[in-house]
Amino acid sequence: MQRLKMGNQNLTFGECCKMYIQDCKMRNLRPATINHYKSSYKQMFNYLSPDMPINEFTVDTFNQYVLYLKGHLSNDMSINEYLRDLITTLHYLMDNEYMHTLKSIKIDKPAKEAYSNDELKILLKNKYKQM
Repeated sequence: MQRLKMGNQNLTFGECCKMYIQDCKMRNLRPATINHYKSSYKQMFNYLSPDMPINEFTVDTFNQYVLYLKGHLSNDMSINEYLRDLITTLHYLMDNEYMHTLKSIKIDKPAKEAYSNDELKILLKNKYKQM
């Protein structure tokens, strides 16, 4: 099957998201995963127009979306999840030559809180009581 080449189509961001959902279905991803992407796209469409031509998507567009999320969401985990979903979709589009390649975009993962020594003692104590 021949791939569509960049510039040979006028795909919109919304159409590209639908294409990625179709790809997820073809790869037999779980319905919960597909629904997660659909939910994530709803959040993206609050900022990024589904009618935006995909060839106009740039690193600056991505950066502006990051700032939008940071201004509207206080949970860093949610922000990173939305960004991971967008990046996954963009990689699909770049790999299939539906859009130009963007330079790598890195997402900082929030540090996980470790248990203190006192908390570990309590957890271990409770575990041994159950045995």
